[in-house]
Amino acid sequence: MFKRCIISATLIGLAWPGAAWAQVPFTQEQADQGKTLYTAQCESCHGDALVGGVGGGPPLTGSYFLDHWADQPVSGVFGYIKEFMPADTPGSLTSTQTANIIAYILQFGGAAPGSEPLSNDPAVLDAITLERPAAN
Repeated sequence: MFKRCIISATLIGLAWPGAAWAQVPFTQEQADQGKTLYTAQCESCHGDALVGGVGGGPPLTGSYFLDHWADQPVSGVFGYIKEFMPADTPGSLTSTQTANIIAYILQFGGAAPGSEPLSNDPAVLDAITLERPAAN
């Protein structure tokens, strides 16, 4: 099924150039903190461009991600990261760290931050759908 590493709603022009992600709430501060965490905890498996890395993690971009997580509640990807990531120390990320990493990956993929933070409450995340991007 998965290789123990998966998150994101990132496009970086690989699958749908010019597509726009439906807004999932997150703040710039969350994305900035998420970038620091991603670099330290995720990059060795998923790469600096989120397309997979030498550590064997799958891409966090394009169709690979969409095939697993699009049109589902954000709680699914949140729960997966929280329970199974990072692969060498699964379950070591806090809920806040998990939300911040998701915020970074969303921003990396072109989603715009807003004033509402991404919640770290799975019940709240059940009500937020990670929709497929619409072509511009």
